[in-house]
Amino acid sequence: MSNQPLETVFLKEQSKDFLELKLEETHYWISRYANHLASTVQILEPLAYSREVSSLLSNETLNRYRGVSYSLSFPYKNYKREEFKEENKNLKALEQGFLVQSWSNLGSLLESTFQLFLSFYYRDYINSTHWNVWNETTVSQLQEALTGKFSDILKDIVKDNQEKKIEGVTSKIRKSFEKKVKKVIADKSVMPAIDAITLSDLIQFYFGESVINQQEYSKASVETINKYRNSIHSFKNRHIGTWAELNEYSKIVLMLIIGILHRLPDLPDEIECEHNYFAEERALSQQEYKWFDYIL
Repeated sequence: MSNQPLETVFLKEQSKDFLELKLEETHYWISRYANHLASTVQILEPLAYSREVSSLLSNETLNRYRGVSYSLSFPYKNYKREEFKEENKNLKALEQGFLVQSWSNLGSLLESTFQLFLSFYYRDYINSTHWNVWNETTVSQLQEALTGKFSDILKDIVKDNQEKKIEGVTSKIRKSFEKKVKKVIADKSVMPAIDAITLSDLIQFYFGESVINQQEYSKASVETINKYRNSIHSFKNRHIGTWAELNEYSKIVLMLIIGILHRLPDLPDEIECEHNYFAEERALSQQEYKWFDYIL
């Protein structure tokens, strides 16, 4: 990030071939590019800034990332299989269920892609002011207030309520409130763990730090993926995106994965890779130039 040229130097003008990709094709290419991204990070991991990221870039987490990309296509395939069963009277309900699964998977893949990139560029992550971590003086002053005059004021309110028989702040509520405030102070005194950051916060970070070019990807479109992902909370009254929308936003994720691949460092000459890694890299590069015209 800070030591990398912004992905946004060039804009990608989408070709007819890319625009006309069907959903199954989009998911197929996502799985290939995501797998290649995981393989590239796996090779480059020894060059990462901090050993603190070793657990985040382990074989287990990278294989899980690959697994999410591979499974992205399953809900739609299952839906199409059910669609051909004429006796299936629950197709509409099944479609809603499969769409919920699809958006959940797509949101998870987007979140993991963002986390993967931040894990590798750990220096930029810890140096960012975006997370608004409070300094030691701020934390100390708030803790002192909470255990001093502020706490005494709350105790007086509780006592006054008891004497006047007012249904207000009780001792139990006071203790619960103070416990929650202490947790907020504790949380704001340290950097949030990369693997604990929500997709919503990651979106704010990526656009706030200009990692993502808003001329190429609108913040609203990426936030829509997160909104549709939350359709998993099925008892809330919310719109679930259609298959056509899933294809549209899956292409955005595909472009983001390609963009992040370009943001990683080149492989040093001394690093040995299997022959099929370079064969896949050439194949994906050729495919990319069929889809996009790069313009300033």
